[in-house]
Amino acid sequence: MKGTQRIRRIAVVAVVLVMATSCAGHPGGQGPPPLRPMPSGVPTHPMYPDADAIVAKLGQAGLPCRVLNRPQGDPSVGDTLICESMLQGLRFRNEIHTYNPAKVSRARLGNAVSISLDPPYSNTIVAAGNWYIRVVGDQPAFAHRVAEALDGAVLRPGPPSPTASMP
Repeated sequence: MKGTQRIRRIAVVAVVLVMATSCAGHPGGQGPPPLRPMPSGVPTHPMYPDADAIVAKLGQAGLPCRVLNRPQGDPSVGDTLICESMLQGLRFRNEIHTYNPAKVSRARLGNAVSISLDPPYSNTIVAAGNWYIRVVGDQPAFAHRVAEALDGAVLRPGPPSPTASMP
């Protein structure tokens, strides 16, 4: 009997240690950090069904975007593509992300946007509704044109900011 009790005690201690160390990587041992919300000032609309609809809207606004790459993912969750535009003789790329609002909350979208804005990434983002665009390369100054075309907000990189600038 004593041997069985000792084994049980050791097993209980081992389980407690495993549970304690599984939470140790998070601040305060309370689980994952909370999601950062979408910055205030980012419109809740327009919504687009997929990244191709955004490419079409950019073209209608006089900012055609040639599709370069379509990373594979779960289309029921969202859609991503990379396209290239030209403005004033200069090329720039847009990494377009759209999400199914039934599967991805605005808080999760806001978290993805926040991560893209913060160092080490420090991207210029255009966002609204169920989508965001990373304006890639040497021409982030063109983000305002992308925002105007899509009725989105421009978010500049740097420390987390509670507000967004509207075009």
